[in-house]
Amino acid sequence: MRFEPIITVTLNPAVDRVLEVEHFRIGAHQLGRERYRAAAGKGLNVSKALARLGVASIATGFLGRENSQTFEALLAASIGRDLLARLNMQFLEVPGQTRENVTIIDAADQAETHLRDRGPQIAERDVVRLKRKLDLMSRPGSLVVFGGGMPPGVEPEQFAQIVRICLAAGAKVAVDTSRGALAAVRDEPLFIVKPNREELAELLGRDPGDRRADLVAAGRELAERYEYVLLSLGAEGGLGFHADTVLSGHVELDPRRVISTVGSGDCLLAGFVAAMSAAGDFPAAYRRGLAVATANCIEGAPAGFTAASVAEMQQLAEVEEIA
Repeated sequence: MRFEPIITVTLNPAVDRVLEVEHFRIGAHQLGRERYRAAAGKGLNVSKALARLGVASIATGFLGRENSQTFEALLAASIGRDLLARLNMQFLEVPGQTRENVTIIDAADQAETHLRDRGPQIAERDVVRLKRKLDLMSRPGSLVVFGGGMPPGVEPEQFAQIVRICLAAGAKVAVDTSRGALAAVRDEPLFIVKPNREELAELLGRDPGDRRADLVAAGRELAERYEYVLLSLGAEGGLGFHADTVLSGHVELDPRRVISTVGSGDCLLAGFVAAMSAAGDFPAAYRRGLAVATANCIEGAPAGFTAASVAEMQQLAEVEEIA
């Protein structure tokens, strides 16, 4: 099941700035330190993680013209020039600045606060440019991964049109988004969806409930519509669905080792895609995804995991089939 090419699409990328502030309190004047500042966005994080796993990809979407050089420099700094050779940047520049998001990590209280900017306004002509680009790149055997939310100017139905263009060209499509954008494509024949509990309800069009049995039943229902369903359950691990197969996965990890969960879902998807492209074995790919996602948690920066941390988490990952 080799994917060629793998294309990641980030419609609203960001410069992610992460600060560490002990006992963070709103309204207070506090001293903190910058942990990192990096080029990010869910789709781009997938490409960064793929590069670390030795898999090439094309990263596209929209990038603000005013700070595009800063964005590209931060990307190169975050993964290194050698790995950058596996990440083919083909973003479309648009007027304005790529947004900058701030995450405040309070290690003392084990809390994360996320402040999200809106991003540049996207004009209809830019949406048309992206549609044409993806139409040219998509073909049978390719995988297009859409990650993240919509920037101003891109409506859910426009997103659905972009997805349909890729599907019509014969590409397999993975989607990791939420709210209106996710609802707009829930009836499309998607290859991979990676919902959390809230997004699971959006895909179903109803609240499935929180009991384990309810979540398994909901995942089975989605597996009748999508090829692969990867349900994220946070610290509880997750569930994977494909046809009649249901997998339960978890990595037993000391919570004190967790530095940040930012980007872990993107790393889960990247690990899964890389393994599926190499061998096409569902349980092995799901285990690999869990290992990469957990390795990301202990390294501190999105897609900043090492081969050693992935190997360690691979040994700790537990995946079992549910009858």
